[in-house]
Amino acid sequence: MSTSAAIEVLPRPRFSNTREELRASQRGRLICAIADSVAAKGYAATSVADVIALAGVSRKTFYEHFGDKEDCFLAAYDEGAKATYDAMVEAAEGRDGWRAILDAVLTTWLEFLQADLAFTRAYMIEFWAAGDAARERWKLRRDRTGELMKTLHKLARKEDPSIVRVSDTVVAAVVGGVNRVLISHVLSGSRKPLIELKPELLRFIKLTLASHEES
Repeated sequence: MSTSAAIEVLPRPRFSNTREELRASQRGRLICAIADSVAAKGYAATSVADVIALAGVSRKTFYEHFGDKEDCFLAAYDEGAKATYDAMVEAAEGRDGWRAILDAVLTTWLEFLQADLAFTRAYMIEFWAAGDAARERWKLRRDRTGELMKTLHKLARKEDPSIVRVSDTVVAAVVGGVNRVLISHVLSGSRKPLIELKPELLRFIKLTLASHEES
């Protein structure tokens, strides 16, 4: 497909504003286009020609905004990471109790990822092929999620001091485990919405971060 119409095909239920805002500018259309091309072909196989064809802009326009393919991809990663994080923070506002916060944040995360599976694939899978800069961004996202889990654990222990304190290693295992489940689901090509994984993911997180027994 050689026009910007290609970036219109992804399902966008609740969280559509990110794409709508991006498509209003040439830079934003390029960001959407590289996410779609990477999702379809993989990072290594995606070329600048693919991106400009999907975005419906000239090669000159591409290089007015980005130095190369990697630069464009990193911008897409940053946009996806920021939009996801902002939505999760907004979902947590005004919630009482760690369980309510966890439920709201996880629900929002899963729905946000489902709303744009191209960004999700680029954001969670294809970044591995994009070099050191992309992997450093992933580490920052991983660590930020870990800090959220630590905060929830502290809130849980404040509400119930009998909950056993967990180490940073356990928190890292929770973050890594949840990410692995989501990555596997996306790679499988399952038509089941990500939100259907929520009950088991919630159970896993609660059992790990709010345990009353020493192992």
